[in-house]
Amino acid sequence: MSRKSGKVVGVRPGRSMLHWMNHCRNSSDMAKTGGKILNVTTEMLKKHSTLDDLWIAIQGKVYNVTPYVDFHPGGADILLQAAGSDGTALFNKHHPWVNFDSILKNCFVGYLNKIFTSGEHQLTSNQFLDCGKIVEENIKCSWCRKLDNIELLIYIESQKLFIGMCIVCVTSTSVHLIIHLCNVDLMFNWDLICKACPVESKINQCTDGQVRITIKTLESIIENGEIVKISKEISNHDKYQFKICKLDKIVKLAKDIFMFVLLLPFETAINVTIGCHMFWRLNDEKINSVQRPYTPVSNSMHEFENESFTCSLCFIIKLYDNGEMSSAIKQLKQGDQVEISRHFPSNTFDPVKLHNASKLIFLAAGTGLTPFCTLTPYSLKYTTASEILILIFNERKCDIFFEEEFRLLCDRYAKRLKIVRFLSKPEKSDLEQRGRVSNEILQEHLPKFQTDYYTFICGPNGFCQAAAKILDQLNWEADSIHIF
Repeated sequence: MSRKSGKVVGVRPGRSMLHWMNHCRNSSDMAKTGGKILNVTTEMLKKHSTLDDLWIAIQGKVYNVTPYVDFHPGGADILLQAAGSDGTALFNKHHPWVNFDSILKNCFVGYLNKIFTSGEHQLTSNQFLDCGKIVEENIKCSWCRKLDNIELLIYIESQKLFIGMCIVCVTSTSVHLIIHLCNVDLMFNWDLICKACPVESKINQCTDGQVRITIKTLESIIENGEIVKISKEISNHDKYQFKICKLDKIVKLAKDIFMFVLLLPFETAINVTIGCHMFWRLNDEKINSVQRPYTPVSNSMHEFENESFTCSLCFIIKLYDNGEMSSAIKQLKQGDQVEISRHFPSNTFDPVKLHNASKLIFLAAGTGLTPFCTLTPYSLKYTTASEILILIFNERKCDIFFEEEFRLLCDRYAKRLKIVRFLSKPEKSDLEQRGRVSNEILQEHLPKFQTDYYTFICGPNGFCQAAAKILDQLNWEADSIHIF
């Protein structure tokens, strides 16, 4: 089945994409927010639903597309279909390969708030708490105490849950959990009365409808009295929940590509999960601060455990000659402080589809390999996919990183994992295949599409758009493709 392209409506003279780019360069505050990034609720979004005041949410980001209406190749009518609402499904139906974030960056209003929280309640042993709803599905929380630990239980009726959906941060006095359900995030926050040992805690169950987290305690648990309480909703101004980390190590992986190892704050541990990014925030001498999202990776691809917690985080980052963030990162040295946010799940990533896939295809270019450094060992360990095919595209041999790590995974999972590398500017002595992403290469190496296949794409914008367009030509369905 082929994806249907959206109808193209002729735009007036002076309204081409080139004219739009020039218009953006010559305009300021196109979002009409006074330069602020807003936390937009669905109620706020609904109020902006006319041609004169048109907001649309795409993949968790809200844009004021009012100035873009006349430039939209598909015309105004289709934009009005998503006016004042979440237009992700409509966008993915017609052109999921389009880099909307680049086109509409000057129109960015803020983030769509789809977080449900539990509110403030006291819990007693064996008591269940109704703390929210997703559609018609009931959510309940409970806890129980044992000799040297506390078990926290979350139950979501009629909901398939997998360990890759759970993002957990444990401190000595609190537990923070996000359960990522495709385009909705559930956030739970517990305050602990007894002191915990974060790094020895773990997720010990995540099955149909249930998440069970075991918190190792350092103090004896009082038989009678308050043990756990669910804390208040995190306020909107604390959306990012930045933590101050310490730069422990910088390792060069390839040309201009480095791995940065950060130590989390004292008595804090988190699990490294899939399909997420975290914002870095740095202070720069020339400007107040800069921030950018990066994908955390496991510090060991061969001993990957999504259920365990770590007190350090690894990030693979390419540094460019120009760019505010690269300039700020280049100034870092061992021992410096780096602020990192909480995890932000990708709104279009579907963990259920990942676990139901019979085959997984990963297409990566350059540092676009980064999310697959975690997704690959996770998929091998936790999913039943019979085959995982990875096509990796680089310019030169010197741009390749983690070659040995992926080779060892191939040796260990020879029957399930296959990796093919391509170089666009190879030397004569290079053994990798030649070429850029193309119809011929994908047609040769990819299996014929089936509805239970799931494809992930990550890399520069041009690569992602080209790969998605080729998959469209090869009749891959839009909802079987995820672009990081």
